[in-house]
Amino acid sequence: MKKTTLKLLLVVIVTTFASCSSSLNKSEVENMAVSESLVGVWRQMSIGLDGTPIPTGNYKFLNTDDTFYSMVFWGSFKPSTIMMYGNYEITSDSTYVESIVEHSNSKMSGTKSLLKYKLLDKNTLLLQYKNDVQNKWIPEIWKRVGLSTVNREVQRDNSFTPTKSLDI
Repeated sequence: MKKTTLKLLLVVIVTTFASCSSSLNKSEVENMAVSESLVGVWRQMSIGLDGTPIPTGNYKFLNTDDTFYSMVFWGSFKPSTIMMYGNYEITSDSTYVESIVEHSNSKMSGTKSLLKYKLLDKNTLLLQYKNDVQNKWIPEIWKRVGLSTVNREVQRDNSFTPTKSLDI
């Protein structure tokens, strides 16, 4: 009787932890749009050393399951495309690695890219990638894409004011 009770108790405990874990993952996925972490949908606002805003049409999707993809919205003159996709791993509080499965530039497919990052605030992300030709880090500013509904405006601030220092 004691063995049966202990086995039943063990099954209940394991099932409870499994269902809690499952519901946490489901909740994270459902709330990706309101994340305040690196996870989210990001719109590129600028690229380069001076932080000058430029309209790139680039969006980065960092998913809760450690996958990512980047899209380019070209506007009405060209169809939108997925530029690259793969997996990412946060390696420290200021770096992550993108393992690129496939890229529109075939030379980039199957490569890894180390990125430096810093959340300047909950909706502004500073990313830097290493330009091997120039041997320097190139900064990019990304703004989180916020939740929008029919009766409300976008909930996140999508403005960007350049700062003098874009260092991480």
